[in-house]
Amino acid sequence: MLLKKIFIISAVIMVFISIFSGIYFLVFKKSPEKIIKNEPIKEKSFESLETVSLKIASMTSGTVISAAVNIKDGSIYYYSNLDGTLWNITERGTNATKISDEKLLNIKSIDWSNDSQLAIITFSDGHIVINNHQTGEQINLKENIDSAGWSNINDKIIYKYFDENKKERSLNSANLDGSNWKKIVNLDFRHVSFQSIPHSIQIAFWSKPDSSSITKLFKTNITSLSEPQKIFGDKFGADFLFSPDGSKFIVSYVNEEGGQKMNLGIANSQGEEFQDLQIPTLIQKVVWSKDSKTIYYAQPSGVSDGSVMPNDYLNKKFVTQDTFWKMEIATGKKERLVKLEELIEQLDATNLFLSKTEDALFFINRANGLLYRLSMD
Repeated sequence: MLLKKIFIISAVIMVFISIFSGIYFLVFKKSPEKIIKNEPIKEKSFESLETVSLKIASMTSGTVISAAVNIKDGSIYYYSNLDGTLWNITERGTNATKISDEKLLNIKSIDWSNDSQLAIITFSDGHIVINNHQTGEQINLKENIDSAGWSNINDKIIYKYFDENKKERSLNSANLDGSNWKKIVNLDFRHVSFQSIPHSIQIAFWSKPDSSSITKLFKTNITSLSEPQKIFGDKFGADFLFSPDGSKFIVSYVNEEGGQKMNLGIANSQGEEFQDLQIPTLIQKVVWSKDSKTIYYAQPSGVSDGSVMPNDYLNKKFVTQDTFWKMEIATGKKERLVKLEELIEQLDATNLFLSKTEDALFFINRANGLLYRLSMD
């Protein structure tokens, strides 16, 4: 009898413990946390602009390497910095469409053809390809080509080549596939910038801008090897941008060796009739109108104390806070494009270009990598 009572009491205790444990588990025990898998970030298809001010708005949700206008329909091509894919978007920032699924990683720079249907893409490892946006064809340029750009002659490129055997550097022209190449000029300096002078068979070239060196600007014929002509050469850290009609060029420079203050000047295509424009900015922040009568530019502030210009800016040691202007070349009249109080976001404008109808200015903001549109209508 005693054993029976003990058994009954033990069973009751066990039932009570089981019930209490179940209640505790349901009420007090935390639910197991979900394991969240990090998915790759995908480029969004923006259907509207994200307004920064009454006139300025961002056009992309992801960062952009380079962009250009499609002169046929006014839409915008851009390469995504996220995965190197090619996209197209309307000039109003709608209907973003991926043109190619090919992922081009570690892109260093992009040089667009005049109609934006082709792009010379240079990678961080020095490899260079030409992408045809219409056909999807890709051409690989040969080794020892340091840089390449577009010629005014149809289906021709200009490239800087280093001959390892002769230890010589030169500028050359060739077909897009590298065939039918011709040497244009031998080079005395390692780092070179160049631009085909519009509406001519000439190319201008100069040494990389350096605040400690006077930059010399040369020009020569594209069609054959010839002696180059020096047309400009008394400014430190200079950089150049020819007008669309080829009749003149803008030059940015520092006022003294190792200086910080940038300035713009203008000269005719022979390097004569130089005029100080009294605009403190860099070539990287300037774009010409199609009729070569007006320049649009971003004017930087917030340059770090002790910075060496343009070296430190080009080496991305800081970002600037820009204001936006245009200037009529003939009269020198300057006009602010956006009121100062409307600039509520840090904007460091690079890769400037105009819309097909020139009623909008586009740029990539180096502060966040997004593509922006500045309305001028």
